[in-house]
Amino acid sequence: MSPTPDPIDTRLAGLRTELPPARDLWPGIRAQLGSQQQPEPQRTSRSRWVAPAALAACVALAAVLLLRREPEAPAIADASPHAAAIGEAAYRQARVRVESDYDRLLPQLAPQTRQRVEQALGTIRRAEADIAAALAEDPGNPLLLRLRQRAAQREIDLMTTVTRDAVAELPRNET
Repeated sequence: MSPTPDPIDTRLAGLRTELPPARDLWPGIRAQLGSQQQPEPQRTSRSRWVAPAALAACVALAAVLLLRREPEAPAIADASPHAAAIGEAAYRQARVRVESDYDRLLPQLAPQTRQRVEQALGTIRRAEADIAAALAEDPGNPLLLRLRQRAAQREIDLMTTVTRDAVAELPRNET
């Protein structure tokens, strides 16, 4: 048994689903929207340069902050991170002492070890010479100054390590 269709449903199904408007409504809508919109403010010459100036100020501030974080290179010939703190004379004395201990203890190393240490020291000293040559052409270059500082520190670190390890290996009465 099938249900009998409801007469109201049948009549509703027969109606058109779209009904075109009797007239074009867009002109009225545009007029209403136009009266509600605020007039756009006129740009002054000041507002044209504010955004680029603000951007330039931000870039300058970032550059200043980054440059302040870079360590300053010491103004001594044998740049070392600690040289500025202890003074040039004290630094040179300490370096002479490290070199003296190194020169005294290097011959006591095994020949293969001594050869590797001397090769490493030669590499560091060639790098220092290359950096010095580059600094002669560009004396204020901060990158070259930092590289010189690191190379000098590596040289001292190598000599200190060799000295410390050689002393540790020596019999007690030889030190």
